[in-house]
Formats: sequence, structure tokens, C-alpha cells
Amino acid sequence: MSPEAFEESVDAIRLAALDLHAYWMAHPQEKAVQQPIKAEEKPGRNDPCPCGSGKKFKQCCLH
Repeated sequence: MSPEAFEESVDAIRLAALDLHAYWMAHPQEKAVQQPIKAEEKPGRNDPCPCGSGKKFKQCCLH
């Protein structure tokens, strides 16, 4: 590729990038905000058991 052709292609790319930027600024896309998925909190060994037995988790459902 000759130096002149290289300079022309650089100018063409620059103009295309400016055109793309102008297009997307004129036509913004709405994107829904996604909420992160959070894992449920795990009960601690000394917390009450989530099964409702009233026992500590380590003495009920841990084993």
C-alpha cells in the first residue's frame, strides 16, 4: 500500500468513526438496567434453623 493510499484510508476511517458517533448520539438505545442476582444468605452454625424447629442449625439440619 502506498503512503498516499494509507493516508486516504486513515482519513476514511476517521470520518467513518465520526459518522458512527454522530449516528449513535442522535439515536440512543434504551437498555434496561439489570439487577444483580444475589445468593441467599446461608444460616450460621449457631443461628436458629430455617426449618422452624427452634434448634440451632448445627444441631438440626447441618448434618
